[in-house]
Amino acid sequence: MSEGAARRLLRRFRGSRLELRLRKGKASEYVEYSYPREYAIYTVGYLGRPGARRVAYVSAHLDDNKTSKGVHVGVLETKLRRSYRGLRCELHADGTPSNWVECILGDRRRRHTVFRIKPEYLGYVRDPARVSRIAVREAFQRFEE
Repeated sequence: MSEGAARRLLRRFRGSRLELRLRKGKASEYVEYSYPREYAIYTVGYLGRPGARRVAYVSAHLDDNKTSKGVHVGVLETKLRRSYRGLRCELHADGTPSNWVECILGDRRRRHTVFRIKPEYLGYVRDPARVSRIAVREAFQRFEE
């Protein structure tokens, strides 16, 4: 999807904000905008030359957006694993209490879905863990800051 088409769809969410701009070479860049919606945020990343960018990353922190199998933000990890048998999950531990698990659905070389699972949900510990973010990513490596 082009940047223009995505912006037309997201126009109803007033107050978009530039979150990140990374230049790659002389012409290409990655820009990421956040679009607030009531109590949550959509994050959309665009990749390419200005005027010819394409959507490369979409993230939603909303529990009313669901996958085709009914998985949404806030669903139990056990339901996610039952719904999608081919998940590849990795623990991300950075030495702080904010560890999380990322589960990838699909081939990284193509468009794929990433589910972030945190044991800490809405500021307090719940057991078992729940999905805290769902992102759809294109097959590219994010530029290093």
